[in-house]
Amino acid sequence: MSRGCGGSLIAPDRILTAAHCVEDLRVDSLRLYVGARRRARGSLRYDGRSVRAVDVATHPGYRSLEGGGPANDVAVLRLAEPVEGVTPVALAGPQDVSTYSASAPATVLGWGVTRTDLRDPPLARGLRTGLLRMLSDSTCSRVYGDGEGGGGYRGGVMLCARSRNAFRRPNTSPCVGDSGGPLLARGGLQIGVVSFGISCGALREPTVFAEVAGLRPFIDARDPVWAPQPEGRPTVSGRIAPGELVSCEPPPFRNSVRRLRFRWGIDGLLVATGRRVRITRRAVGKILQCRVVAENEGGRTPSPASPRIRVARG
Repeated sequence: MSRGCGGSLIAPDRILTAAHCVEDLRVDSLRLYVGARRRARGSLRYDGRSVRAVDVATHPGYRSLEGGGPANDVAVLRLAEPVEGVTPVALAGPQDVSTYSASAPATVLGWGVTRTDLRDPPLARGLRTGLLRMLSDSTCSRVYGDGEGGGGYRGGVMLCARSRNAFRRPNTSPCVGDSGGPLLARGGLQIGVVSFGISCGALREPTVFAEVAGLRPFIDARDPVWAPQPEGRPTVSGRIAPGELVSCEPPPFRNSVRRLRFRWGIDGLLVATGRRVRITRRAVGKILQCRVVAENEGGRTPSPASPRIRVARG
């Protein structure tokens, strides 16, 4: 996808990816490619079939890195039209847990960074696969902590694996750009979604994956809580002059809205929050804009910025 993440087709009109890949996402700004094998040099355009997403939902229990996570790091994108001619991946369920126990082989797919010894490491030009070996929950907990009190590793909703040749160089590990991609057991069964790691395997640490089997109730939901999507731009009302109080009027949003947040910028820099602000003399001659962020259980989405207004002297 154009955000530099991977994903997997899990139904003709659904794509599974990592929640951290779609934070603050307006779906109209996203490009998705199904069946891609090659990436155009210097861009995030791929040779696969271009498809359009119309909705996104993150797991309601998702916690970002800043919020003590990542945890429950999965999201589902709904496509505008079903994809034909491509077989969706089979997803692991609770009955499949024994097939990916400790030491079992697994394969990860992705488009991420291929070298970590360069200042500007390159993304893969072609879809890459890597062979990994599953680790036990207890091993993962020793590396990342047991998840109590926030952060760390949580068995039941997380898996971890590392290179089958972890003590050889170069070894195999997901890295930047591989997030959201699938972890597959034998037979092509998707058991995980690339979530996080420490050093792309340079320290021989395992990568953590969101566990598909433990998150199936959300992944399978036909009508999850879709994140709000703006249908227009906010506007600024009031007299635009020093000392005057102005208001940010939100655009309409598709899907439910639980809360609105307001952000004000001067020449592109965040200067205030709240629906109403008073213009100061420091803003004279500068460009004033506002933006609205809508939230619900399925995620948060920022609107485009309001039209540019230059603050007059009064």
